[in-house]
Amino acid sequence: VVQEQIFFISTQKDVEVTKKVAPGKINHNNADDNNFDETESRKIYDITRLEEYYYIGTNDGVFRFLATDLEKYSLGKVKDLSYELVIKNTSVWSLLTLGNTVYTATSNGLYRFNSQSHNSEFLFQFGDYYKYVSDKAITALLADNNG
Repeated sequence: VVQEQIFFISTQKDVEVTKKVAPGKINHNNADDNNFDETESRKIYDITRLEEYYYIGTNDGVFRFLATDLEKYSLGKVKDLSYELVIKNTSVWSLLTLGNTVYTATSNGLYRFNSQSHNSEFLFQFGDYYKYVSDKAITALLADNNG
């Protein structure tokens, strides 16, 4: 998260804070998506890391950045930052990493992204199972001792 020229990277173990040396830009390589909203994509709600990638949950989906690229960008060593949009056009409230999967709580229900197959899929919303639930949003994720 970039805030006032300070770059924050949060993981389950710690929060890394670095001074952003040089302004850069994120290459919006998915701009051909008609529903892409650059303003909403800047609203970051959660971050997690899995293997060599950071997954950033925004108000317009989940963006996946190569960790080494993101770290170089934060230090001003590169001016441009590329990404992959792995879940599109939904507000992301929470990310949870279990095994090789990033589970994503969104305004439209629950999604998952498998880092090995590089596939994302919609799983469900509570209204699919309970006829008296009309809200599609899942706002938080938590893993118990059974996963």
